[in-house]
Amino acid sequence: MDGDWPAHDSSHSPQNNEPDVAGFVTDPVFFAHRVASQFQLGDKSRADVVDIAKYINDLPPAMILVSIVNFGAELKTHETLAGIQQEITNLATKVNAVMDTVETKPSLTKGQEDDILKQTKLSVVDPMRTSYENDGIVTDVYAALKKNSDRNSFKSYFSREHATMQHVINKEIRREASYAKSTLQTLLMKTSLVSTTKAAEIIFKSMGNGRISVPETARVLILVFLTFSSKSNWG
Repeated sequence: MDGDWPAHDSSHSPQNNEPDVAGFVTDPVFFAHRVASQFQLGDKSRADVVDIAKYINDLPPAMILVSIVNFGAELKTHETLAGIQQEITNLATKVNAVMDTVETKPSLTKGQEDDILKQTKLSVVDPMRTSYENDGIVTDVYAALKKNSDRNSFKSYFSREHATMQHVINKEIRREASYAKSTLQTLLMKTSLVSTTKAAEIIFKSMGNGRISVPETARVLILVFLTFSSKSNWG
């Protein structure tokens, strides 16, 4: 409130240390409006400051000044805190709306789609796999994603699973399962005239990763050749 305070009166009696504010608050209501404007108070807070000013006319001028200024400052603090609380409430509402959307209309991120494709390929070339039906692959891939959620993009989801998102995930796994099986079948056809080792290397490069060795891929190759010689066997 720079510029609003009275200048020092050098003629004031040195025996009286109380500041000369009598002329400054001759009209407490007017002064209350000035304080309200200085603090940029809202209409309700301004009215409260003015109401207080109406009831302290009989106090010494210095007490009137201090009372009005302190009350104005307190009201400003309350307004600021109320504004912050409202912002927090609004933010919480937006977060809840986003969470509701995620749970009612969930979608996969690019990273999640990549993780599903990667895990689906691994499951399809798993040496222990004996069934290539999509239902079995979906179950196995979902379980693998959950087991490895600390190392993939599904950590947040698996901390609070819900049926709607699970449906979206399983639908994507089923789609990628068909793609992975088709890819593997195509690779088998293309590598039918090369050595087993070379064929395994080709399949490993396309379907596997660093956790699956060439010998494991070779076993898969042999298993698939022996068990699924026709397209109808792929489910």
